[in-house]
Amino acid sequence: MRNKGPYLVMGFILLVIPIANAGLFNSGDITFSVDQRDYYFMVGEDAIIPLHIENTYGKEINGIL
Repeated sequence: MRNKGPYLVMGFILLVIPIANAGLFNSGDITFSVDQRDYYFMVGEDAIIPLHIENTYGKEINGIL
């Protein structure tokens, strides 16, 4: 029978890292909201939907929506 010690240690480390990471690097919330629930556009018409963004992270976050 093989020694399972190294596998148990690695498994424990792999389980602990995400839990510790969630506590140490807790990010703020980003909330997207719009003025109304439904939007309708004609075919071929440019669609413009205003987004209101609230960021409690503390600094600007770059990304693609």
